[in-house]
This record gives sequence, structure tokens and C-alpha cells, in this order.
Amino acid sequence: MIKLFVLDLDGTLLNSNNDISKENIEALNSLSDTGVKIVFASGRVLTSLRYYMNKINLKSSMIANNGAIIAIDENNILKRYDIEENKIERLIKFSNENNMYFHMYDEDTFYARRLDEKRIHHLIIDENLGKKYQVDLVFSENPLKIAMQRKRKILKFQITANNMSQEEVVERLKQIEELSDLYMTFSGFSTVEIMNGKVNKYNSILELSDFLGINKNEIAAIGDFDNDIEMIENAKLGFAMGNARDSVKEISDYVVSSNNSFGIKEAVEKIKEFNRNA
Repeated sequence: MIKLFVLDLDGTLLNSNNDISKENIEALNSLSDTGVKIVFASGRVLTSLRYYMNKINLKSSMIANNGAIIAIDENNILKRYDIEENKIERLIKFSNENNMYFHMYDEDTFYARRLDEKRIHHLIIDENLGKKYQVDLVFSENPLKIAMQRKRKILKFQITANNMSQEEVVERLKQIEELSDLYMTFSGFSTVEIMNGKVNKYNSILELSDFLGINKNEIAAIGDFDNDIEMIENAKLGFAMGNARDSVKEISDYVVSSNNSFGIKEAVEKIKEFNRNA
């Protein structure tokens, strides 16, 4: 029986307007009513996950920054995995040497050297509210220094691969000795996401499920991009969105409709059917 349904956000639960359809909200609430726990697992910062969890009117656990934060609920953190300061310094040096835009996150703040609205547009709450954001924003010539002054640990570092492929960026980073053990993945077509080497979504799902007393064979997961592969491949029921990369579809049990349609609702129905037959 499935007791935990883990959802990616961008390209999965969220449509192209960064919103959740009424039909998919109703589907998730109906699944929750059967006793299945709903968990968000996203590359997004924790405050962004809270924002969308409140939108679907559920109180549940969350996995943010690709697994770097495991939150039992809206107010309680089970585990954090930060990136060591010396490694952040080396990532900044690499970005500057290669003339690449970078930004980074703690659990509720976006740090960058300059404003690039393309990088934060998905975090807007409402264009009509003077561009309020789901995170705090810090812009500084030395963003790491600001984070340190605030006594904050960096949980995710992102590099925009604008003059080489994502794969080449990762390959070059892996050749730098002090960075070789970091976890690197993609959640979009131009950005490399970098976390503590112990992190990926699936590892954090296992930590959370162990805390909740849920067996790994009682987990379903759905996503669309590279950073979702581990959780989909290892879930009892693994779903790929219709808009997912081929690499994600190949390892999934089911391919549902796109994020602009009723893919989530279709997955919910499959989980209900599986549980009825369990």
C-alpha cells in the first residue's frame, strides 16, 4: 500500500504559470483524505514550499533544496545539510573565472551579486502586489560575506551554464579536488544545482519516511527532470510527467499527462487503484 506520495514542483505540480490547477488540488486533498501523506520534494527553498503547501490547504512534511532540508512540518526541521564555507568560496571563484552568473540559498533567502529577474521570476507571489516574493532577496558584491554575517549556512549553490553545457560545467567542477564530493544535478536546461555530497531527494525521502515509520516500498513519487530520477526510480510507484525528459520517462512505471493538464490527478487515481488492490 502507498502511504507517502512525493511530488516535485516545477514542471510537475506547478503549471507553466507557476500555479496549481483546481483539479489537481482537489485530487491531492482527496488522496490525503484516504490517509496518504503528501510531501513536496523540490529544488526550491523551504519558504517557497510552504507557500505552495498552504495553497493546497495541506499541512505536511517538505524536502527543500533538492534534499538539503528535511522539514517535518511547517515549523520543525528534521535535518539540514549545508555546503562547507571553503567549498562555497571555491564555487564562487570558479563562477567568476568562467564569467558565469551564480546565486545561492539558505532556507529562506536568495543571495546573488546582482539582480537577474529571470532567476527569481518563479518566486513572485503576485505581479499585482508590487512583486512580492516567496523568499528574502540579498544582492551584494560579496553575498557569502552577508550570509556569514547573518550566521546563515548555504544549502544550495546554482551556476548558470551560459557559455558551456551543463555536463561540461559538472565535469570541470568534479576535477577540482575540494569539490569532487558535492552532489550536482539539473532541474532546468541551463542551471547546475550543487548541494552537500550527502544530499539528493531520494536520500532525504528515506530519512523522512524512516522518521514517519513508512517503509520504502510504501512510497510513490512523481517528477519531470534529472533531479527527480533517484526518487522515481526507487519508488514503489514512479511517475513521469508527460513533459518530462526522456531519461525520466524511461525509468518510471507510468507516464501521465503534462503539468499543464491533469497529470497529478491521473497519478492520484493510479495510487488509489493500487491501494484498493493491495
